[in-house]
Amino acid sequence: MEHTKSSFYFTSKNDNWQVDYTYYIKNYYGQDHSALKVAVYLNNELYWDFDGIPNTRTDNPTKSQAKEIITDARKLYKENYKI
Repeated sequence: MEHTKSSFYFTSKNDNWQVDYTYYIKNYYGQDHSALKVAVYLNNELYWDFDGIPNTRTDNPTKSQAKEIITDARKLYKENYKI
């Protein structure tokens, strides 16, 4: 059995955050490589979708890294939607 997804859940004030790591196979120059996508949800609605892992201090999909990714998603959301 292959591990294809990991999820981390956080609650802050009235908000529920979820970070999903999804593993998939990506083809580079004719060779298959494992890749990772990250999706961030706020109150069960897609908040931000990353095609890879943004730069974080931690390389493994951990709870600490998930918190950093939420912070990155919030910054990008504010920049993108001029909030």
